[in-house]
Amino acid sequence: MPENLPYILQLLDDPDASVQAAVQEYLYRYNGDLSNELAALNASLSAAELDLLSRYSMPCRWEQLHNNWQVPTSFIQNPHSYDWETFEFLLSLLSDYLHDGVSIRPRLTDALDMLADEANLKNATESIDDLAKFLFTSRRFTGNNQEYFSSQNSDLSWVLESSIGSPISLVTIFMLVSRRLGLEVYGCNYPGHFLAWIEQGTESYLVDPYNRARKLSSSEILSKNPNISPKARAALLAPCSLPDMMIRILNNLEKAFQKSDRHEEISQLERLKHSLSPSAVKPKE
Repeated sequence: MPENLPYILQLLDDPDASVQAAVQEYLYRYNGDLSNELAALNASLSAAELDLLSRYSMPCRWEQLHNNWQVPTSFIQNPHSYDWETFEFLLSLLSDYLHDGVSIRPRLTDALDMLADEANLKNATESIDDLAKFLFTSRRFTGNNQEYFSSQNSDLSWVLESSIGSPISLVTIFMLVSRRLGLEVYGCNYPGHFLAWIEQGTESYLVDPYNRARKLSSSEILSKNPNISPKARAALLAPCSLPDMMIRILNNLEKAFQKSDRHEEISQLERLKHSLSPSAVKPKE
């Protein structure tokens, strides 16, 4: 623990602009996350001071996201190859960026591993239906009805910790935990409400984690809705690619930032979305 940190913390609410600039410059060395240092220091900070500390370190968290955001060409060119490692890596970067930088929590991959272990202990790993019941029918995870458009819904680590989330964040947890248990769950890019897409025998089904894992037959939905839109029909017939899922997650985050007037961060998100589009791949010379 650097010796100067306790003194820096005493200057958090200093009104002098030059002092504030010096504090921010000093905090850059922590890469936007002081949680471990604060825990080791056992610092007694007020909610206002913690908020200041989080805001001072936010630019550094964005810098870390921007510098580490690497999308392999194969991830874009082969969208249905399901590069889970890259997908989870990008999600973890996004979670680290959205973290407050002052509270202790496990890394995304560790939290997902622990949830998979919990499912094993509860004997919920024999089938996708068993896992869905454990995660969602039991209300282990539920929809974030109170703050449906909150940016925290795009922070998968926060969702794992709070046990509430948006449709796509709950589906993402379902997918990543399933993979750890040898089960196959994919995303359904249905307009307006993201769902899980699974295949059992010759039939495909949709699972809605946001509504206690309600299960629907794709063919039944199509037969009952002959005038369904082409986009909805395509979503029901085949699973969503991981790049498209990431773009939808970033679109949701962009909407959340719009509602909270975080306009500077919206332009930054556009760069991340562009990195996931086919136009971002440089043609071979």
